[in-house]
Amino acid sequence: MKPWLRLSIVVVFALSVSLLASCGGDDDGGTKPNANEPPALESPPIVQQVDFHSTNSTAQTAQSLVQAQLGMATALASTSEGILAPAQAADWNHSGDCWSWSYTEDQCTLTYEVCETEDGYDWTVTFNGNCGGDPVHDWLAMDGHTNADATEGVLHFYNEGETTPGLSVTWTRAEDDLSGTWNFYEGEVDEANLTAVLNWEKISDSSGHMDWVWLEQAKWELDYADNGGSGTMEMYEWSEGSWELNMEIVWNMDGTGHWTIYENGQVTETTSW
Repeated sequence: MKPWLRLSIVVVFALSVSLLASCGGDDDGGTKPNANEPPALESPPIVQQVDFHSTNSTAQTAQSLVQAQLGMATALASTSEGILAPAQAADWNHSGDCWSWSYTEDQCTLTYEVCETEDGYDWTVTFNGNCGGDPVHDWLAMDGHTNADATEGVLHFYNEGETTPGLSVTWTRAEDDLSGTWNFYEGEVDEANLTAVLNWEKISDSSGHMDWVWLEQAKWELDYADNGGSGTMEMYEWSEGSWELNMEIVWNMDGTGHWTIYENGQVTETTSW
């Protein structure tokens, strides 16, 4: 696959995940569109920044490590804001049960379409034009479906000329908007293709829980409060069929904290600040 096509997949993925991954935050609890616009959808309410409140070099290194893990988990949603800006001000066309909008940049046109069905909404994104120096015609880059309130959904992302997705994403979100799960698949939605899982829980307006798992590779768990001003992150690695804790980082609002390293379940090093 040409490099620009890989980039296009990432761009569409970023846009779509930010649009679709979680929704229903409006006071009326619904996402049903009016006649002039498609469903209003929101990103999950998960912390993306942490602050250790310390200039200590160890604290700063630990903060960077925690921030890097959060960055990997939330990069698609957070980096899509610039891409979403045109869509947020889009002049959607409405016809029957469908809404559509096209966006052109550098002779490459992306067309978004949302159609209401009996059990929710169908979504598609297609590419046309001279995209990255290569002409494409009606390339279906993404399709998917959400239920009526978008508490459940699936997205498929395709390489040019292929009808089997290279990547699929499913999600579920609790009716109270306080928790949710994303599942990432390499290819079709199939248990054998599951590669990563993100779980999030909103405990209050300023606290919550996240865990990110790369199946049979690595995972981390985060409990945070004070909008990321205090918290605990535990990092694990997959070893001989089970998860083994290898690192814990704790930080507090008063600027104190510690960084603990484990090996074979035993503490090998602890540094406090």
